[in-house]
Amino acid sequence: MIFDCQNDTESDADEKADSVLRRSARQRHPPSHYGERTTVADAALIDPTTVTEALNRRDKAKWLNAMINEIESLNASDVWDLVELPNDRKAAGSK
Repeated sequence: MIFDCQNDTESDADEKADSVLRRSARQRHPPSHYGERTTVADAALIDPTTVTEALNRRDKAKWLNAMINEIESLNASDVWDLVELPNDRKAAGSK
């Protein structure tokens, strides 16, 4: 079986020329029902990384309620078993 490498290369070039990517010129905007939350970089919009940060915010009641709901959900789903940690072991950290 004999292959003509030159013809394969030319047909590949023709296929690439025919398949030029087109990009839309349309400008994208967030939906108006999101309001300013999507356009204003505000420290209040950044999620806290610790419980202390969450409870020192103006909206701490919402964060506390969310934490309570999450713990209740985990308990209702029977996600874990509470056991004693052996003296020679350290607990694994988590966020």
